[in-house]
Amino acid sequence: MRGVEIKNLRWWDIDLLRRSFTVRRSQTEAGLRSIPMNEDAYDAILELRERAKAFSCIEPEQFLFPACENGKINPERYKKSWRTHGANLLRLQG
Repeated sequence: MRGVEIKNLRWWDIDLLRRSFTVRRSQTEAGLRSIPMNEDAYDAILELRERAKAFSCIEPEQFLFPACENGKINPERYKKSWRTHGANLLRLQG
């Protein structure tokens, strides 16, 4: 998956039973496609889901990687840069 495809993932794009991602927007003509998760990706999604629950950010239309602006998580917008995403989540969790 491309970085932009990952950033655009919403919770409705995750199928934990089938262990797959659905890519709805793509730069290629392939468009809508399903991508299987490997074990590491599945474990990471489960951990990410647990963290998102702490911030009430697991509604289907919300982004997996929400924007963090002025110290507040905005699940209605996706994170534009990977550079600060992890640091912001760790800082917010204390």
